[in-house]
Amino acid sequence: MPLNYAPDKIQGNNKKDFVGWTGLAPIAVLIEYVFGIRADVPDSSLTWDIRMTDEFGISQLPYGKDGLIKLYCQKRKNLKEEPQVKISSNVSFKLNLIWAGGKKVIGIKPGNL
Repeated sequence: MPLNYAPDKIQGNNKKDFVGWTGLAPIAVLIEYVFGIRADVPDSSLTWDIRMTDEFGISQLPYGKDGLIKLYCQKRKNLKEEPQVKISSNVSFKLNLIWAGGKKVIGIKPGNL
């Protein structure tokens, strides 16, 4: 269904499932503040500060010009339990994993995306 933002005439851009600029802010808040994911492409790193105990993840997270990352975290019993994560990517980067009970650095190589 095309979305029409012009108040004076109907004109769709014929983009299926197009969110538009208004969708950027809530999506950014979800990724950065709820999921705790912050990318630093120039440093070839990504910080994942896991503050939830529920199972969650994200597929096809853009990373740099051509990168795509898939991140998944299993459900935990409490905040201090080390998260069990699955990461796949088509680019290499350093993952800084942080949780209430600790932190560690994991080298991610392309594969399994």
